[in-house]
Amino acid sequence: MKLESLKILELQISEHRKKFHWKEFQADDFSGFEQIKKSNQEKQNQVKSWQAQLKELRSQTEEKSKLLEKAQHKLEEYKRRETAKQAEIQTNLSYLKSLKFEDYQSVSFEKIQAQIQNLEQSILDTEKNHQQFTKLFQELTPKLASQKTLVEGIQKRKAEIENELKTINEKISESLSLSGLDSLEAVKTILSQNLDVAAIRQQIQNYRIELSTLRNSVKDLESKLTGKNLDEEEFAKEESLLKEVETRLQTVTETVGKLQAEISRLEVEFAKKAELLKEQAKLQKREENLKTLSNLFKGAGFVQYVSSIYLRQLCDNANIRFHRMTRNQLSLQLSEKGDFEIIDYLNEGRSRSVKTLSGGQAFQASLSLALALAESVQSQAKSEKNFFFIDEGFGTQDLESVNIVFETLTSLQKENRIVGIISHVEELQERIPMALRITKDEEKGSQITLIN
Repeated sequence: MKLESLKILELQISEHRKKFHWKEFQADDFSGFEQIKKSNQEKQNQVKSWQAQLKELRSQTEEKSKLLEKAQHKLEEYKRRETAKQAEIQTNLSYLKSLKFEDYQSVSFEKIQAQIQNLEQSILDTEKNHQQFTKLFQELTPKLASQKTLVEGIQKRKAEIENELKTINEKISESLSLSGLDSLEAVKTILSQNLDVAAIRQQIQNYRIELSTLRNSVKDLESKLTGKNLDEEEFAKEESLLKEVETRLQTVTETVGKLQAEISRLEVEFAKKAELLKEQAKLQKREENLKTLSNLFKGAGFVQYVSSIYLRQLCDNANIRFHRMTRNQLSLQLSEKGDFEIIDYLNEGRSRSVKTLSGGQAFQASLSLALALAESVQSQAKSEKNFFFIDEGFGTQDLESVNIVFETLTSLQKENRIVGIISHVEELQERIPMALRITKDEEKGSQITLIN
């Protein structure tokens, strides 16, 4: 494969050389090509150098052109100044007065001296006046310019006001022609009157509504009467019927007025009745309380009432543990007869008898009630005893019930209580951390052995 590829490349090179035609070069003369390439490179470098020089010359030419332009501006400014000075010189020469010797040949020296002094004083006065007038002119020139600007603004505003006044007069004339008034005096007379504008507007609005209603009624009547002729007998019948209807309407209106008055009276009476019902409810509640108290003081009623309260408190305190022991599934409550019942939250919170509990659950319920009773007695006796003994009948419990019993007793131990259990169940004995085993000996009697 490599030889074939090499042959293909050689063929391509030979074909390329056959197509290579350049009069100044030969395909095999590589040194000549390098010399010409080097020569062209030198020429390109020389062209670049000339281009850089040309660029520098152009920048210098631009700078000199700018300087020349500035010089021309300066020259023109000097020419303008020279022309202004020449004009000033001509003006000053026109102010000079040429004197002739013949005019003063016969005049005495003293007189000439006096004239010179007068002329000098006149020149000084003129110069002083010129300075004062120049200063005054300089002060008044900006004021004059500001006054001119102000006058121009006032004239412009005057023209705008005149146009606005013209437009307003045209609008007034148009409004007067539309309203049918003769002149502005009539308008002033109307405006000078003390009118209730809101009431008049309301009247106009009502009038427009009534007018629109009447027009609609007229249109309806015209549409109904189209193609019909007036029948006097029919008209009389309709008129009498209308009077009858008006009479009935008046009667109904009077009846409605009477009924509204009766409704108002009934509303007042209803409010009184509501107050009386509230008072009646209070009295009924008081009556029920009095009946309760009366029943309490008949026979053993008071004792039963107090015991029911005590049992409810005992049930509430026992539920704190029992609800937790059963993992929020069961709780205790008192029935209307004063018996304990079970609320089963897994059965939509329905109540059932305590006899339906399993052995372990019954033990938990009994233990919770016993602990609640012990805590109540302890709080009433103000005793701080924290030990608790259980003489059980665990022999009837299954394995699951025994586990529940042991977990319950362990939870009591976590409440800082000392729990003593009297039990014959071997599985429960093995799980108790510290125990006293009592064995009966016919010779020595009961023997106590400590088991760790």
